[in-house]
Amino acid sequence: MERGSGSQYFFAGNRRSGAAGAALLLALLAAGEAAGAPVAAGAGQRAPAIVDYTVLPGDSCGHIARRLYGDSHRVDLIHQNNNLGPLPHKLRPGLVLRLPVSASAGSREPDARLTFVRNQVEAYTPDYHRGEKNEALAEGNRVGTLAASSAEISFVDETRMQLGEHSMVVIFGEDAPGSGRHRRAAGSQEATLLRGTLRAHLDELAGPGPEPPRKPITVTTPAARVELPVRGSEVHVDVDPQRTTRLSVLRGRSQLAAAGRRVQVPAGFGSRVNKGRPPTPPRPLPGAPQWAESTTLPAVQLGRGGPPAVVLSYRPGGGPPAALWHRQLARDASFNDLLQDSRVPAAELTWALGELPAGELFVRVSAIDADRFEGPASPVRKTRVAVVKLVPGGADAPTAVLLPPDLFCGLDGEPLHRTGRVSLPAARPHVVRCAATPEAGPAQGGELLIPAADSGAVLARPEPGETRWTATHGERDFSFRLVDGAGTPIPLPVQDLQLRAAAGVSATALLPGEPGEYRTHLRWPSAVADLGLTVQLRGVQLAAIPVVPDPRESEPPPVPPPAPQLLAPPRLQPVAPREPRLWLEVGAAGVALFNQGGYGFGGGLELGPRLRLPFGALGIALRLTVEQHLQPEPPPLLLNVGGALTYFIARSTWRLSPYVGLWAQGLFPRVPAAPGGEPSPSTRGLALGGLVGAQVRLGIGGLFTELGYRGAVYQQTAVDSPAWNTWFLLLGYRVSTN
Repeated sequence: MERGSGSQYFFAGNRRSGAAGAALLLALLAAGEAAGAPVAAGAGQRAPAIVDYTVLPGDSCGHIARRLYGDSHRVDLIHQNNNLGPLPHKLRPGLVLRLPVSASAGSREPDARLTFVRNQVEAYTPDYHRGEKNEALAEGNRVGTLAASSAEISFVDETRMQLGEHSMVVIFGEDAPGSGRHRRAAGSQEATLLRGTLRAHLDELAGPGPEPPRKPITVTTPAARVELPVRGSEVHVDVDPQRTTRLSVLRGRSQLAAAGRRVQVPAGFGSRVNKGRPPTPPRPLPGAPQWAESTTLPAVQLGRGGPPAVVLSYRPGGGPPAALWHRQLARDASFNDLLQDSRVPAAELTWALGELPAGELFVRVSAIDADRFEGPASPVRKTRVAVVKLVPGGADAPTAVLLPPDLFCGLDGEPLHRTGRVSLPAARPHVVRCAATPEAGPAQGGELLIPAADSGAVLARPEPGETRWTATHGERDFSFRLVDGAGTPIPLPVQDLQLRAAAGVSATALLPGEPGEYRTHLRWPSAVADLGLTVQLRGVQLAAIPVVPDPRESEPPPVPPPAPQLLAPPRLQPVAPREPRLWLEVGAAGVALFNQGGYGFGGGLELGPRLRLPFGALGIALRLTVEQHLQPEPPPLLLNVGGALTYFIARSTWRLSPYVGLWAQGLFPRVPAAPGGEPSPSTRGLALGGLVGAQVRLGIGGLFTELGYRGAVYQQTAVDSPAWNTWFLLLGYRVSTN
């Protein structure tokens, strides 16, 4: 049977029979090709035969290459003949691959590739350089990350390992000989984590058909060895600065070995190894956080002019309490291209994402307990962020929106079919709805409301008309049209429109005419120069209406001059009397005296003139007070005769007049005799005090209060008395002749 390079063979059946049949058929085809296959013209070599292979559930490129060509590194033959996109990729069951019958000479796929880099990633291959995406990695190569950086490494068997910040890993191929230091320690692992965090995904390792026996994939650390099964596992490995290893099994199962002991760790559990110690018994991990019912993250989020801001809420899951939340926002479902990667205290149960960039975004939260074990993540929330830009209208163009080019959008309930620039009818609200597909339902899309005030400028164009004048008023039938920037009429419900005018201008109710046309009747006084017409939509101003009457018709008839009127004689204003410069004041006041050694009360009179100055006034008064002191024993009675000099800081028109002054006082005490004793000798003295006060004009005088202190400057006895040195407070009333 002759075969060409375009022959087709489909392998069906169950996993085992389909894979076995594929291998047998390829072997037969390869044998037949060796016996005699057509030669490509001018090539000098046989053209390889190509067959179709239908992907079965669980297939991966590495396992197909191992099964059909005996070497998982020959995935290059699959990649060369099929457009599968960038690494890593998943094969979809039912996908038809074009495969060469035999493995021709060519370059083998490297042990691993650096399939993603973020920020500062270092590669040693073996020389140091900045790591690059899709860079080939071989046995003994190292990859490290610095602060706020991450990387993803994909092995030839499609195992994926994600490195967090401040991490370092050593790469080994699956067939590498045990010659290195780390290789001798473990024997068959694919990587050694020296520091930091590593998340290993082994979902793609489950292949159909007869799989050759192989050892579990292992990751060694300075303190332990982590063995991962071939199928369906996801683990998180952490090596802290003290070289303690923590293993968290998020899916599947794993095994942790150290110091001659092994523990099996199931999903949802973790174990720790301190250097030189055996693993701890498995302990439960914190449960996956749950999103709050009030938190909504629509499938599509639309923002005007800039990205929208989003706030999410979550709550703890089961298991041990969380000490920290690990929050991640990424551009990809694998959480490699991280936009936010933070750890916050357990008390923070809301997450303000801030302004989100345009594109597809993924969000998740996981809990970290007090011993730094990280549990499974919450359900991943996915959204697509897009910006709807508002383009203001002008004199010759209506307002428009620029719709996202990668979404299907509709305006005001129409089917989702629009992209690019769409004009907005003015003076009405609009709803823009967008989704990833034209058939998407409400839950798969997002909406954006554009208020009527932002949907474009409205112009009001008045129609010509004739003004009719009377002796006192002008009036006319008035009509106008509402149009957008391009001149297109804007028909609006007349019951929603209101016409506003200047004071004195009256207008009848609006009546509809042609589409966008409205009529009314205006009347205004002849003295009004500007009618001030504006049209409003439900209380919001749409446009001003310029009214320019015809000059030939707008001049009112001459108004006859008013009849002469007799003018009343002007009223004579009375001349205010001139205030005197000198006047007399008489006052009375109550006195309170207080000091640390005693207190008392009394009353007094004052009499004296006050002299007006350019600003304020100067007062001189004779004061006579009687003071009864209650302490010390025996309580003295004092007659105080003195004079006060005060300066009032005020003008004559002020109601409140503050003042300061000095008070010279002659003190004549009378001390009663103690019981059974002789009367105390009479002593006299002189005291000087300072005072501050204020007077409020009231009736024919003013109510005043003073606060001051006096101290003895001369006394006949050497013993100080609290009655001589004391604070005093006066409250009284002065009668003025002014």
